[in-house]
Amino acid sequence: MRRNSASKWIHLSIAVAAVADAGFTASAYGQTDTWTGDADTASWSDASNWSNGVPGTNVSITGGSYGNLSAQVNYDETSSSEINQLILDGYTLFIPQGYLSVLQEIIATSTTAQIDQSGGVNTISEMLIGDGTGSAGFYDLSGGFLSSTNQEWVGDEGTGYFDQTGGTNQLTGTAYLLVGYAGGTGTYTLAQSAVLTASREIIGGSYGTGDFYQSGDSLNTVQNGLDVGSVGPSTGIYSLSGNASLTANEELVGDGTNANGKILQNGGSNSTSTLMVGSGINSQGLYSMSSGTLSVTGAAYLCDSTEASATFDQTGGVVIISNQTGSGELSIGVFSQTTVVGTYNLNGGTLSTSNVYVGGSSSGSGGKGFFNITGGSVSTGTVEIYSGSTLTLSGGTLSASGLNFNSVPAAMQWTGGTLNLTSNVTFDSDASSTTTGAAFGSALSMGANQTLDISGNETLSASNGGTFSLTVGSGGTNIVTGSLSVGTGGTLNITGGTVSAGSLSAQIGPVYVSSGTVSVGSLALDGSPMTVNGGTVVTGAVSFALGASITQNSGNFSATGINLGSGGLLKLSGGTMSSGPLTLVSGGAEEFIYNGGSHNFNQISVAGGTLTG
Repeated sequence: MRRNSASKWIHLSIAVAAVADAGFTASAYGQTDTWTGDADTASWSDASNWSNGVPGTNVSITGGSYGNLSAQVNYDETSSSEINQLILDGYTLFIPQGYLSVLQEIIATSTTAQIDQSGGVNTISEMLIGDGTGSAGFYDLSGGFLSSTNQEWVGDEGTGYFDQTGGTNQLTGTAYLLVGYAGGTGTYTLAQSAVLTASREIIGGSYGTGDFYQSGDSLNTVQNGLDVGSVGPSTGIYSLSGNASLTANEELVGDGTNANGKILQNGGSNSTSTLMVGSGINSQGLYSMSSGTLSVTGAAYLCDSTEASATFDQTGGVVIISNQTGSGELSIGVFSQTTVVGTYNLNGGTLSTSNVYVGGSSSGSGGKGFFNITGGSVSTGTVEIYSGSTLTLSGGTLSASGLNFNSVPAAMQWTGGTLNLTSNVTFDSDASSTTTGAAFGSALSMGANQTLDISGNETLSASNGGTFSLTVGSGGTNIVTGSLSVGTGGTLNITGGTVSAGSLSAQIGPVYVSSGTVSVGSLALDGSPMTVNGGTVVTGAVSFALGASITQNSGNFSATGINLGSGGLLKLSGGTMSSGPLTLVSGGAEEFIYNGGSHNFNQISVAGGTLTG
């Protein structure tokens, strides 16, 4: 809060102002009253402080020069004052109570001035704070009610400060709040339990620099749009923290040509229907979030204009992009131009959206997009990556119902973290290029800190002619809540990681276990060979069909029961095999060959086939 201007000039002018299409013009003046009070706190309602008594409507009042830096005027009228134009320079006007109505209110045109409102009502059509090069204007609102039917300019060519810690500032109708405009510098602070409403808010515009700080339990409601960095070149910053609440119909960050806009959220809640970051020509937009909640009920677009760049950095908090019908999109690198770059960096917190488009939008391909997940969690529908763009998963969790890499498996760079697919999937080199099945081409190799979590069924190549090989290496994990199936052209190779599934079935395609752990509810082999050269296999019932085989040379194999039929082969040459009953079904060429290792079957039933060893 700034009080007691450094200026030595006190200038109070109240004048008739005719409203023309181009703005306010003082075209006629009434009686002129001159301020004759001393430089200390003086009473507005004291007639002796004015040359012609307490000023009324249609007058111009000009004060003299005072050396006392604490020169102040106390508005203490008990009846309403209606004034056409009020210009303050070099002093502080206190409004603790009463009703003041002004058509145009200007705070500081060449020096420094301030209004301090702690109560009462101040209704205006237009307010300008810091209206002139070299001026510095201040408005402190700690209580009472301020209402504007037109614009409020905070820093218009000069420097303006609006410090609101209480009360209500209401800009009605189509009234705008402009902070840092026309080459000016403006700062708006909204704190504690203060309330602000406006049709539109522009933070930094037309060569101006604007800063907006919202904290505490304050409320800011913008019926139309919030522009941070608008009508460039300009710079705007909006900071949201505490338990504060921001609501706007749309939010544009870096919206003007050569504009630079930032929203910094470190708490509170932000709700909007549309978020656009980097939406102006050659603009730069940033949304940085460390805590709090961002709710977008429509779509969020990063980089939607020529030569623009946009970044969303999330290290905490909750981001929700969805509407009541469950649709909504996050689009990264929207505008169709190679120099357009949009980036979303997730290092903590949660992101939930209906769909994610990287390097375009739901309408098609665009510029370049980069979606980098190093921590936190993402929950979405389809993730679509267009040519020239990249999804990087090195930590955290990406949960999606589908993946569309548009025939470019390298579009996803996966070095760590969890990939959770929430629907059934069949990985196959012959899968349609826009489906999840084609996301990794013909092979996926997983290593340390990589987890593939399938909420449903997972199939490795089920088509004729197509192939897919899944390798789960040391530190890698494949979790399947349903069945894991190895199809005709599929291969499952466990070399040190962990595979768990409701069931494991293999048809023709081989299964290799050299290290690591396999834990499944049941194991069904249909013409497929399974080789165990190490590691641990734990399963429920085991069944064979069409000449399937299990060959164990080392490691541990444990089952609740083994049903060896249809020409199946079970060969134990090393390691340990334990099971409930081992049953050789009658009428086939089944064979159990024991060459080494140890086995522990609680029962062996031979109805057919051969026992060797």
